[in-house]
Amino acid sequence: MIDQLGKGDARWQNLGAAITRPLNSITHGKPDSARWSVIDIGEGRVAHGVSKLLDNPNLCDKVCDDTASWLLMISIMMGIVFPPAENAETAAL
Repeated sequence: MIDQLGKGDARWQNLGAAITRPLNSITHGKPDSARWSVIDIGEGRVAHGVSKLLDNPNLCDKVCDDTASWLLMISIMMGIVFPPAENAETAAL
């Protein structure tokens, strides 16, 4: 979707994967997200909290904010690409 929004602008080329890759890693607790999901397990030890970001609510808020923004853009794009049913019926006539 990000690539589609910037279609025709070289600055946006392959930007979609660059933006979504770290967000997917954070959201799904992939190993490369360990730098964000290290949690204190006591006695001076830390661990990788798979799918749990227990000690970083600010990062969770950022992921949610970013996701909400893109969901809004997807909704707008859907409204443009897929017209309401009454317009679709009129257009088919």
